[in-house]
Amino acid sequence: MGNFPCHFSKEEYCMTRLSKVLAGLVAVILIYFLSHLAWMAMGLDGWTSRPPLWDPAAHTLDGIHFARAFRHFSPAEFFVQIHNSGMWPPAIPLFQSPFQLLFGENYVVARNWTAWMAIPAVLIVFLAGIVSHRRFGLLVGTVAASLLAVSPHFHEYMIQEMLEVPGVFFCTLTLFFYMRFLSEQKIADWQRTCLAGIVLFFCKFNYAVIVMFPIVVCELMYRRDFRALIASGVWRFARDIRWKSPFLAFVVLYTVFLIYVHKVGISTEVFGQRVLIQRALGNPTYLLLAIILLRNYLFNRQEFTSYLKNIWNAPEPSRSLLRFDILPALIWLCYPVFFTIFFIFMFSEKTRFNSFWSMETLTFYPGALVNAYAPHPLLGGLTVLSLLGMLVFFKRLPLVTRFIVALTTFNIALTILHPNYQIRYLMTSVPMLYLVTGLAIAHVWERLSQRTGARLDKVILFLSPCIAASLLLIFPASRDHLQKSFLAYTQSERATELFSAICKESHLTNLNNVVGFSNYTAPSSIALQCYQDYPEMKREQMPTTTARQGFAGEPSGAAIVSAKRIDRFFVVDYSQLGFDVGRLQEAPLLAGIKSALPGDGYEAVEILNQGAGGYRLTVYRKKVGAGASGAH
Repeated sequence: MGNFPCHFSKEEYCMTRLSKVLAGLVAVILIYFLSHLAWMAMGLDGWTSRPPLWDPAAHTLDGIHFARAFRHFSPAEFFVQIHNSGMWPPAIPLFQSPFQLLFGENYVVARNWTAWMAIPAVLIVFLAGIVSHRRFGLLVGTVAASLLAVSPHFHEYMIQEMLEVPGVFFCTLTLFFYMRFLSEQKIADWQRTCLAGIVLFFCKFNYAVIVMFPIVVCELMYRRDFRALIASGVWRFARDIRWKSPFLAFVVLYTVFLIYVHKVGISTEVFGQRVLIQRALGNPTYLLLAIILLRNYLFNRQEFTSYLKNIWNAPEPSRSLLRFDILPALIWLCYPVFFTIFFIFMFSEKTRFNSFWSMETLTFYPGALVNAYAPHPLLGGLTVLSLLGMLVFFKRLPLVTRFIVALTTFNIALTILHPNYQIRYLMTSVPMLYLVTGLAIAHVWERLSQRTGARLDKVILFLSPCIAASLLLIFPASRDHLQKSFLAYTQSERATELFSAICKESHLTNLNNVVGFSNYTAPSSIALQCYQDYPEMKREQMPTTTARQGFAGEPSGAAIVSAKRIDRFFVVDYSQLGFDVGRLQEAPLLAGIKSALPGDGYEAVEILNQGAGGYRLTVYRKKVGAGASGAH
């Protein structure tokens, strides 16, 4: 073998060096294209002057609040933001916060960060493709990364302060480590997989489910020792349960009670007062868990300690999974608010109104893959057909390919079955689908080249940069498409003027309320404008809902006004816009608040009237000496 590594022939070693050079060339092509795309996005009209809408504004605000906590060296501010991270966990805002500290605490920095995150997101897809196939990995990575780079829907999320683009990066990073583990069986790669998996959990809960669950299933299917370990643990647990004990009967009855409360609810009268119990998640569940843990600690301490030691010292792959994934997730869910919100988030509202078997429902996501994500329907059709073809030949595929095909199928099926329907929910599945497309092409090429040996390998290596350049040149990003999408996903100039008027009043007082937030007047959007206009404005001064100001569960709008705790009520009149703004937040309270405000310790002043097609804003200022009418 001479000076060459013992596991490579001389020709294979040269091919490896050549593949690295060509892989670097493909990476340069992708980086150049995406950098040009990011600069194009940053030059869109309104990029620095139009605040984002609801969810993008909320994500941006989370990053700003973490940055402010770090800038003020304030643990209190930090933990307040952690407390408010139940619906959307804190990882991505935390990653973004250093950039807010360096370049400014505003939505423009968050917008720029998301646009430039497209580069590592596409590059990690490229690297994942390389490790997915030992012979033609460069082809797989080139095809998958190039398809993602030219995806119009991916471009749309580059210009939004959403979780999708960084989510693609972290999901694919986890897959990259796991595919390396499948190929090389190095424990370090498994540990990196588990560490990346918990980052996924703290990016967005469902990201961890759609990636780590199939990984665990794959390990169970292909590792006999893992199955044996799980089976022995379950058997020991079943053996140690005292099946006839009164305590077990209590646990069963309590659990049945919780299920009944959650599904049916309880309504009764106590001392003439109506008592309604409708929620079992949260404190009742925590009480049961606390009773179980306390009883075992007091009466079965030796067994309890033995279980903990066995779990902590379990062999791989269980050890890393338990230490790096399950334990941190359980610690997070120990906080009652996070536990409750986790289940609300995972089983969110239904937006699919047609029958599941209707043609509109059945074609919704396939149509999105063909028409929205792909730059041309033929390419979209090719990706869908590639997945179907790989499923037909599933049993003949190598392990890594089978895993990617099964993972992609699981993700798309889960998205289709979920009652909440939005095209963006496919975003993290699309890179997987494009990896399947690249693998399908690689396996077909491999089949054709079985008789020619390494000669066609050289051809495919040299073709990879050409494939990347061709796709990027044939399907360039459209500035018009980006501009149109950007305007649709951001607040208008008139809304921005409205927000500035609200902020001008709000920064003078402590408690400020907007009566009837709509889809066009999001609290987070207003807060971002306030931070833009008044950088040192305090978080508690931001205009928000009555629920966040101590009136959660209050059914009477008039009672909220008469309490006189709120310093400013902002009443937004949408009637001049010329269209229906849809459902207003806290709608049941609005009539009572509006009718009680005139003459009840508040002075009305119209501070903005944009005329036809615009907003009208009236502020009700608490009169001097009105004061609060006591604690609420």
